[in-house]
Amino acid sequence: MTSFDKELFNYHGGYLTYTGKHTLSKNFEEVYNIENLHPSNVGRHVDTFIARFKYNQRPWKKWVNFICKNFTCEEWVTLAETGMCPTDIIESKGYFDDTTVRCLRGRVKSQKQIIAELQRRLEEATK
Repeated sequence: MTSFDKELFNYHGGYLTYTGKHTLSKNFEEVYNIENLHPSNVGRHVDTFIARFKYNQRPWKKWVNFICKNFTCEEWVTLAETGMCPTDIIESKGYFDDTTVRCLRGRVKSQKQIIAELQRRLEEATK
């Protein structure tokens, strides 16, 4: 199993890719038609897609740190090939971004308010 190296992540245009080689890496000629392939790409491996950050709203550096600590390259690629989206993959190991945490805290706060209101009504009804 190949572990991720922080230095080999590439973030450009909202796309996070991993340029390191691992056991599931494929060369360009395995993925694309050799006749349409530029000669400079022959023998070169295709970067591994990690995630797309729409509107650059997610902190990609936090993702890189979490991925390096909790995943191997092969594990990430295998989960991605099963059809899981990047958010589901990273959350499968316990990662939640700031937006998700804020939403969950809001739900808990509103649930506590609802419970408090119901308890107050119950106390008034039992008097």
